[in-house]
Amino acid sequence: MRDALEMLGLRTLAVLANAPPPAAALACGRALGRFAFALGVRRRVCLQNLERAFPGSEQQVVRQQLGRAAYEHLGMLAVEFLRLPRLRAEERRSAMDLVGAEHLQAAVASGRGAILATAHYGNWELLGAGMVAHGFPLTLVVQRLRNPRAEALVGAVRTAVGERAIERGMGLRRLRSELEANRFVAVLTDQDARRRGAFVPFFGSLASTPKGAVQLAWRLEVPLLPVLGHRLPGGRHCLTVHPPLPLRRDLPEEEVVHQTLLRFNALLEAAIRAAPSQYLWLHRRWKTPAPVAAPA
Repeated sequence: MRDALEMLGLRTLAVLANAPPPAAALACGRALGRFAFALGVRRRVCLQNLERAFPGSEQQVVRQQLGRAAYEHLGMLAVEFLRLPRLRAEERRSAMDLVGAEHLQAAVASGRGAILATAHYGNWELLGAGMVAHGFPLTLVVQRLRNPRAEALVGAVRTAVGERAIERGMGLRRLRSELEANRFVAVLTDQDARRRGAFVPFFGSLASTPKGAVQLAWRLEVPLLPVLGHRLPGGRHCLTVHPPLPLRRDLPEEEVVHQTLLRFNALLEAAIRAAPSQYLWLHRRWKTPAPVAAPA
């Protein structure tokens, strides 16, 4: 029953997303987000995360406003994602500015591809569509959705815009083949990784952070590029590719992972502080407490 209701909601959203003009569709997305916030869907988690990131009783009203705006952003994100298949490649390309393309071009010239460390910031689902539209082949490392029909719908949208997807945990062999084909492999690096993660600071508190992107780049000896997108006024987006993060070969892997994730979290935090409502605050980012011996 739950899966059926989820699919009914997704199908209804897809109709709403594709029926009106773009501006009206985004307005529908914002309204849907406000409705979800008013209903209290994970609102408590969202506000708790915002309180941890922006503490102080004097910030309470601001946090409420940010929380509502974050839900509006997610509503627009869903609408934009479901509209992707109807857009031509040139439309997807013109809707997204690409900053730092020279770092992607350098990776292509090396013939080894690159690992992209990204996050649930801006419209992360447009990241792949925008890169492909700009001529950079992309493979996503994804977590399979619990609802198989929702998984099929999301997968169909990604395939329609030219992305490939590899399920998390498929192993190094397939990832290596994607890189050997001179493709880019994107890995989300900002969700709680439980005890498997590296505990590094995020908004002043140690947070379990996925190691996968750094480990892959270090072990396969390919560049690691932080890539973050953000929403611009007027329904446009900007994708920023940062210079490669240094991966020292003269240090143990764990130390390299920790140092590199420190740099990535600093970049991500700076981006979030510039536009807090564009981050996914609905995820329990600090769910796993840091061990007592974790480095500060």
